Amino acid sequence: MIIDNKTFQSIKISNEISNFKFIPEIMKLIKKINEKLNLKIDENIIISVKYGKRIVINSKNSNLKKIKIDDFIEIVDYNPIKKLFLIIGAHEPDFNMTLHWIIQNARKKENLLVQLNSNLLINRIIKKKKYGKEKQIPYNSIEIAKEILIKLRTSNTVYIENFGIFIIGNSFNDIEIIINRLIEDVK
Repeated sequence: MIIDNKTFQSIKISNEISNFKFIPEIMKLIKKINEKLNLKIDENIIISVKYGKRIVINSKNSNLKKIKIDDFIEIVDYNPIKKLFLIIGAHEPDFNMTLHWIIQNARKKENLLVQLNSNLLINRIIKKKKYGKEKQIPYNSIEIAKEILIKLRTSNTVYIENFGIFIIGNSFNDIEIIINRLIEDVK
C-alpha cells in the first residue's frame, strides 16, 4: 500500500507488528521518563533503536501512559532525496521519523536516539541559556538532521527549537542516566 503525504511517501510492506526484541525495554524507558517528567498531552517522547539496517521507532501520537507494542513501526528504508519510506507496522511515518533515520544512519557507534519534547525541561534550558541562541534552520529533514549531527559532535544531548531535545546513547541505561542528569541539571 502506498501512502502519499505532502512531505513524503511511504510504502507499507506489511501491517504486522514488529517482533524486535527490545520493544518491551523501549516501552519501560518511555514509561519511566513519562513518570519522572509527568508529560502533558502536547509533550512527547520518541525513541528509535537501530535494528540491523532498520530502525524501530514509536509513533508520535502514542499514548505514553498506555504505550503498546503496536505503537511501534519498523522503518526498513528511507530515501531523503526522494522522500520515500519503506515501513512495517500499523502506523504511518511522520516528519520526526525522517530525522531519526538520517541521524541513526549517520551515527554508526550509537544505536539509541531519544527525542524529548518536555515543556518543563525546554523552558528551563532556555532560561539557563544552556544551548544559546538558535539559528534559523530551513524546514527540511536533511538540514535539520545536519544541524543536530553537528551539535552531537560535542555533546550527546542537543536542543533544537521546535523539535525538542535529542539524546543519543548506546544503551537504555546510558539514556536513563543522561536524562536523569539533564533533569537534575535544570533544577
